[in-house]
Amino acid sequence: MRMPMGRIRAKLVRFNQYQLRLILVCLFTLFGFINLSVLVAPLGEEEKHQRLMRARETDELIEKKAKSTAGVYALARRRVPEDDFLRLRFKLVQRQEEFFSYGHDSDNNIEIRASTISSLAHALDKFYVKECNTKLSSWASRKADMGPGCIAALKAPIVHKEVSARVRYRYYMNQVTWSYSYAWWGWSRWEEELDWMSLAGVNLALAHCGQEEIWFQVWSEILSPQPFRSSEFFTGIAYLAWHRMGNVQSIGYPLRREWMKGQLQLQKKILKRMTELGIQPILPAFNLHIPRQMLENFPRIKFEKASFWSGFFNEKHSGLYRLSAGDPWAERISK
Repeated sequence: MRMPMGRIRAKLVRFNQYQLRLILVCLFTLFGFINLSVLVAPLGEEEKHQRLMRARETDELIEKKAKSTAGVYALARRRVPEDDFLRLRFKLVQRQEEFFSYGHDSDNNIEIRASTISSLAHALDKFYVKECNTKLSSWASRKADMGPGCIAALKAPIVHKEVSARVRYRYYMNQVTWSYSYAWWGWSRWEEELDWMSLAGVNLALAHCGQEEIWFQVWSEILSPQPFRSSEFFTGIAYLAWHRMGNVQSIGYPLRREWMKGQLQLQKKILKRMTELGIQPILPAFNLHIPRQMLENFPRIKFEKASFWSGFFNEKHSGLYRLSAGDPWAERISK
């Protein structure tokens, strides 16, 4: 008996949609910091609208907090000689299009104009590259090596010439850098990195420090009165990037609670500085991976078993448990 063509097309459409969702889930699972619940079922129009409004509110909040030029003045004080700093003027200009320009003002100071804090910081670097043969965003550039400065020695007056941004967001960082670089940094090194980011025009970057302390508190609250056995779930510092992506667990020296708390305090300083420099942080979300203790305490929980990762075939170290997006715990933990 032949199946009607309409039913065949419907089955093919459903099959293709299933394939597409499966591919997307695999891709986003690789990066670990995306909430997979958005891929399980199509979003309704109302939910799409709410997500769009939340994204716009976040953008507006970042822009509102970055209206002050105090952050870019502080950046200039950290990066340029004192004589030059006293001759710099930063001015935010209301304009929908992102741009910057620089030139002499009537008092023979250098006035830098831009429509965003990020563009002001980038314009400072561009000014030094073109007019002073010095790249502030170079790792070889140090304030102590720059001498008395260059602004006073400039001959002809500089006339403002506008430069427009080609794209709205200039993104920086990747997930695994937290294990082969950032995990070992203190505030002084982060301060240099954030200065470099702003001078290079970066306005969107990952901000993932300190999340283990948050998760320690979350799992401790859920699993109470039993203590959260963090060493069975968290990895050592060098493996944290792959733990956060759901690849491995319980590898390396256990995290000390003092280190986790210190990283959270560091995160707060990083977020404050990012806001001052007009850099929008990308914060981590719940990736649905759960400790084995969740299954012990809540045997009816719906979950999946992740595949073993890159040669780790011991269940103690890989093949993590992943909460089903439709389980009530997924929404509860995400909030």
